[in-house]
Amino acid sequence: MNSKTLSFIFLAIIISTNLFWLYIFVDQSVSYDHLQREITYLREDRDLMRNLMMDFNGSISMVKVRTILKNNYSNQIIKEENGSLFVDDIGFKFKNNKLTGIVFMNE
Repeated sequence: MNSKTLSFIFLAIIISTNLFWLYIFVDQSVSYDHLQREITYLREDRDLMRNLMMDFNGSISMVKVRTILKNNYSNQIIKEENGSLFVDDIGFKFKNNKLTGIVFMNE
């Protein structure tokens, strides 16, 4: 092979590796931004649920909590198990049809 061909191949390799590193940088930046937004979203939800617990101070019924959740989180699946309501990773515990606690699955 002559030197022009080797130079062209070397240049193509350098350009392709630089493009690869540029792609990795952009991909990691987008992933990091998405992760930060998700963390912010989860913190806001957690704070909202804690405030809900403090505002009602255990005197709210399961029916009222279910109604609030359906109105504010209509795109989420609300499950009921063993006298508790679950929305994503947040659980509302009830005793005698009164809210007694909030459980966060990630903590």
